This record gives sequence, structure tokens and C-alpha cells, in this order.
Amino acid sequence: AVDGGSNRACRGASTSDNAASHYSLMGGTSSLDACKDLCRSEQGCVGIEYNSGSQRCEVWTRSEGIGASVQVSGYQCFRYAAGSGTTTTTTILAGEFTAVDGGSN
Repeated sequence: AVDGGSNRACRGASTSDNAASHYSLMGGTSSLDACKDLCRSEQGCVGIEYNSGSQRCEVWTRSEGIGASVQVSGYQCFRYAAGSGTTTTTTILAGEFTAVDGGSN
């Protein structure tokens, strides 16, 4: 998780970097696990931001990764490290999600 993951929104190079080009917005995502699955199936995914209240999932594909986060109630931010191996566009990758920046809030 980034900065603990809980109540954190993902950002790019700095806390003010929230360019829409960094991610794809997936509305109507029913759970954190569903958001993680969307990331696993997206080539180049580097992490996710999820809000369960609004069922909002951002699949981050910024080539430099998620570099920062900001405190925003209800949001969760996770970096993704894909597992190695041969993949196709229909394969869901095995990989790990880690909270960005380690602490809650």
C-alpha cells in the first residue's frame, strides 16, 4: 500500500500530480479485489486507487509508477508488481500489491 494505503489517493511525481493520463477510470467496480483484477489484466498496470463508496477504480499505467499519495478519506492506493512469465492479453497475471508509503492516513 502507498503511505499505508488507507485514506490515501494515488499521485504521480508529486502530491499535486493527478493527471488523467496516468490512469484509466473504471466506474462501477464492486470491490477492491475486482479493481485489483482489472489491474492484473491491464498491460503496463503499476497500481490502483480504489474508493468503495463510489465504486471508483483507477488503474494506473504511468510508466514511472505511483510516486506519491495524498490523504483523502475513503480512498485506497496500492502499487502493483507483476509476476514474471509469459503472458497474453487474456491472461491475468500473478503479482503482488503493496500499500504506498506504509502508514495509515
